[in-house]
Amino acid sequence: MARGKGKKKSSTPEPEAGGETEDKPSTSQAGEEQEIAFQDYLNNENIEEYLPNYQAEWFSMVIKSQVKRHIPDYLKQQQLDLQKLVENKLESMRQENSKRCREIEEKLKSDFSKELAEVKKRLEEVEEDNRKKQRRIERLEYTINQKDAKIKELKMTVDEMEQQQYKKEVQIVGIKESDTDEEDLTTFLKMAKSKMGQKLKKSDVEHIHRLGKKSEKKSRDVIVKFKEKSVRDTFYQNRKKLIIMNDTRNSVYINDHLTHYRKGLLYSARQLCKAKKVTAAWSQQGNVLIRKSENEAIKQIKSYEDLEEFNNGAYKYSRSDEETVDSACTVSDEEVISHLSDYSY
Repeated sequence: MARGKGKKKSSTPEPEAGGETEDKPSTSQAGEEQEIAFQDYLNNENIEEYLPNYQAEWFSMVIKSQVKRHIPDYLKQQQLDLQKLVENKLESMRQENSKRCREIEEKLKSDFSKELAEVKKRLEEVEEDNRKKQRRIERLEYTINQKDAKIKELKMTVDEMEQQQYKKEVQIVGIKESDTDEEDLTTFLKMAKSKMGQKLKKSDVEHIHRLGKKSEKKSRDVIVKFKEKSVRDTFYQNRKKLIIMNDTRNSVYINDHLTHYRKGLLYSARQLCKAKKVTAAWSQQGNVLIRKSENEAIKQIKSYEDLEEFNNGAYKYSRSDEETVDSACTVSDEEVISHLSDYSY
């Protein structure tokens, strides 16, 4: 209903001054006026200007009642609408997130599958390469072992040939050094006659010489080569007489002339004697022999592997021993002669 500029004239006359009050409007008239007043109230806050004075308070109460009655429903409806809106929004976000997660998951699976396939392929290539290398290593190890065995065999052959050259020789320790080999020969012949009871002639000796460089600290070992092996063996057997006659001030020892390899074997074997792992170790006719105990048989030692049977970690030969091998193997016959008194040479 449009709002007028002036006051709206009421169809109900106002009561005259001093007269009696007219009857109130009928129910239909009151409902119509109530509707009109409610509309005017919505359009104008000063509703008292458009309603009769006696109806203003009543309509105000009606309007307030309507407002109080409709506000909770309105607020409840707004709350429901807002809740539904939020639920719809959350559901939309959930669906969107779920869709996005599935896309990411599918992409990750796809990428992972590709990377896994690549890794498996690379791993198979590496394993195949390793297998080829392993086969090659095994072939090389086999070849190396074969060559090592061949080299060892050749070394043993060379060592045996070298030792054969020494079969007529002995190595003597303790003869005072002379200026010439001729003087050494004279001293040797005198020693053999006086201390060993063996008469030797110069013709029995092929040659005599000293080992190594001359030193002022000690006399060098003497190598004596006999013309006949039988003469050499007789002289070597008589060495026990020389050991008995030795004193601590002027001791002379007679040994086999061994190759450097066999000297190392003998040195290691005698280290086992010191460690109480074997009873005796000595050389005879160029061979290194060992006896573990008095009740066991004599065993020939041809390599360092043969010593491992008796070693048990007691001693292991190394290259650092080479400097002491010569001297260690040429002065220790006195230690083992007592064990050999019943043995034949």
